[in-house]
Amino acid sequence: MRLTKISLLCTAVALSGCSWLQSIEIDPTRDWTANQLYSEARAAVSEGTWEVARDYYTKLEARYPFGSYAQQAQIDLAYVNYKDDDAAGAILQLDRFLRAYPNHPNSDYALYLKALATLNERDGWLAELTTQDLADRDAQAARDLADQCDRFEKKLYDLELTRNISIQMGPQIRLIQSNDTMMAEKIQTTIVNTIPLWKNQMVLALGMAHSQQAMQAERAVTDATNELLRKNAATLKQGTIDIAKESERGVVDIETLQQTNRDLISTLDELNKIRADGKAKRAAAEQELGRIEGELKQKLLEINK
Repeated sequence: MRLTKISLLCTAVALSGCSWLQSIEIDPTRDWTANQLYSEARAAVSEGTWEVARDYYTKLEARYPFGSYAQQAQIDLAYVNYKDDDAAGAILQLDRFLRAYPNHPNSDYALYLKALATLNERDGWLAELTTQDLADRDAQAARDLADQCDRFEKKLYDLELTRNISIQMGPQIRLIQSNDTMMAEKIQTTIVNTIPLWKNQMVLALGMAHSQQAMQAERAVTDATNELLRKNAATLKQGTIDIAKESERGVVDIETLQQTNRDLISTLDELNKIRADGKAKRAAAEQELGRIEGELKQKLLEINK
């Protein structure tokens, strides 16, 4: 009987404990990694759901306090507070970050964000100063302070533009690095695959070229041999014919004797003709000399009279 009561009591306690555990809401992010928490927080920031982003960043800092995600989460949490019109919370968060990590690579951005939060926190104070105390204070001093704040805000705006440009440069640099990586891999592929392929093809081309040269040389030798044989046969034929003709010729050809005889007869004819012409010319000259001599004598006689 006593054991039965104990069993009933244990069963009641177990049932009550189960109902109590079921009443506790299970956190869906309990098994998330730091990367998952940070990615969801960034997505919430992009959507402008500041409470959700603040919750994710807070859980990230609590669960992974010593990683790089936790350090960046502190800056991002300050940015969430700033965008959620909690300038004081943003300043406190940034002061805590700068004290913990004074040499952090993003400390410049932390100082810039703190300046923005400080400016927003003092906007109400500046408006109150320039409206309520304008009758009691130097109006020019208040105006100078307002101008300084305006110039400071412009500088902060310029810094914001510079920050956005720097953010854009990150993907651009990554694209350049990716392109360089692809080109390096392509070059490596060329070195490993293409160049050996070229070498093999060049070896084949050289082998084929050498074969072609050998074939052309052999063809030239064969052609030269055939040409030499043909020329020698033709030369032998012509030489044999010429020798046979020469062996059948006399010492002097009859044609030569005929031509010599004709030339000799022609020479004699020409000689006789020349002699006859010379004799006729001499006879005519003697007659002319006699006439000339008679004329001269006659002329001399006439002069002596």
